[in-house]
Amino acid sequence: MLPFFLIGSAAAILTNVSEPLPVQPDNYGYAYAVDFSAQGSASVFSCLKASRYDTVFLRVYDPRGWGQFDVSAVSNIRQAFSARLGVEVYMTPRLQGTK
Repeated sequence: MLPFFLIGSAAAILTNVSEPLPVQPDNYGYAYAVDFSAQGSASVFSCLKASRYDTVFLRVYDPRGWGQFDVSAVSNIRQAFSARLGVEVYMTPRLQGTK
């Protein structure tokens, strides 16, 4: 019984040879992005694009105080679009807020 087990185990090991994964390009599956919660200028967003950033994450709700719409959000969105960057927006809620 033992020789049968060893032969079966060896056959299983030899037949389950895994193939190497295909080589992916260096930039496969990821991109550069930056998170903004302050006012940015056109030159800042253009510099980000020139530095190979693809997307900006922009805060549109400021949780400080009682919470409010971020006053730099609209300008940042426009500047980012002008620089041909992708735009994602996020809101940081104020947990104790009543809004």
